Amino acid sequence: MATFQNVTQAAARVIGWARATSRFSYFVRHDLRPFREFSVYRDEGRYGAFPFTRKGNPMRPHLSLDVRNVPASVVFYQKVFGVAPQKQTADYAKFDLTAPALNLALVSSTGRVSAVNHLGIEVESVDDIAMWKQKLLERGILEKVEEGTECCFARQDKLWFTDPDGNPWEVFTVHEQLAVEGSLAQTGCCAPKGKGVSELTTCTV
Repeated sequence: MATFQNVTQAAARVIGWARATSRFSYFVRHDLRPFREFSVYRDEGRYGAFPFTRKGNPMRPHLSLDVRNVPASVVFYQKVFGVAPQKQTADYAKFDLTAPALNLALVSSTGRVSAVNHLGIEVESVDDIAMWKQKLLERGILEKVEEGTECCFARQDKLWFTDPDGNPWEVFTVHEQLAVEGSLAQTGCCAPKGKGVSELTTCTV
């Protein structure tokens, strides 16, 4: 005969399962799974069913950009990263990325536009540069290729493209570090000023 303690424990397990299932079903129904299949934090299950386990290093950068037009920026970043945003409204979108590991948000409700010197993705090898070059060419957003350029006291290969708000992006790999001598302005480090503009601007970071 089952003891009262056994019955209590069984009931608690059923209640816990029901709560987890209900919570998971809510996220699936509303497409609000906290970490989808292309997330860096997903469990082994099909949808990372609760309770999910964070694998590896549970850290990644979060970048939130003020943009003029979220839909236009979403189209651009889908071309860059090859995935759809995890969530999107008329004035907000979030990309949940693994390559690179990045939580990227786009916001148009502030009335401002973010402006930075440039943004970048460092890759490991020239093979990675070749892969990115082919992808960016196919998607029509590659603007400039630099090979063996000396920039920021390092010799690098670089690919440049620009987001819809004029912020330059680079994909780069470093071949070797160079002596840190003189000012940065004398190293020849440049970034395109914007899409369709051939003039360069001196790197200041």
